[in-house]
Amino acid sequence: LTLIDLSNNQISTLSNHSLSNMSELLTLILSYNRLRCIPVRAFDGLKSLRLLSLHGNDISLIPEGAFKDL
Repeated sequence: LTLIDLSNNQISTLSNHSLSNMSELLTLILSYNRLRCIPVRAFDGLKSLRLLSLHGNDISLIPEGAFKDL
């Protein structure tokens, strides 16, 4: 699996490590959801990720280190 498009799904939260087993994922699209913050470990394990789309959300909190493994 190299692409996941979860846009327009009314997702309001991301869990820590929820995508950690997807080490081959290249593209993750989370646009136009209801995300307000990005947990520090939300993207852990996504070592191959090249495109992360978060536009169209109302994100007001991105803690330091949220993207450190990307």
